[in-house]
Amino acid sequence: MAPAGDEIMTPVTKPEAVAMAEIHALRQISDALAATNQSLQNLAHDVREVRTDVKEVREKVVRMEGEDLKAQLREIKAELKAALTRVDNLEGTRDQQRGAKGLVDWLRQTAPWLVAAGLGVVGWFGGRA
Repeated sequence: MAPAGDEIMTPVTKPEAVAMAEIHALRQISDALAATNQSLQNLAHDVREVRTDVKEVREKVVRMEGEDLKAQLREIKAELKAALTRVDNLEGTRDQQRGAKGLVDWLRQTAPWLVAAGLGVVGWFGGRA
């Protein structure tokens, strides 16, 4: 509103007053639409920027996941190699134990015969002397 001293009162007809009120209302609507249009353009610009940022982030995540996946695969390969080495060592130990057990079993079964044969040979040679 204008300051109190700047107003001029002039008589107008009712149709002129309505027309002036309509013009004033249309100007306010036009100003509001222009402001809304500017806000929408700013919002559209912001949405494009966010869309670009999201695309970049998505690409970075895909690259990072690929790198992480490769690193995880390298770790899994190393762990698998270590596990296979351990399995080979355990199988070697098992085979040694089986061999030692087999030797002990064979000695247990044949030792009495070997001792008897040894005593017999000693007795045979001892009796001949």
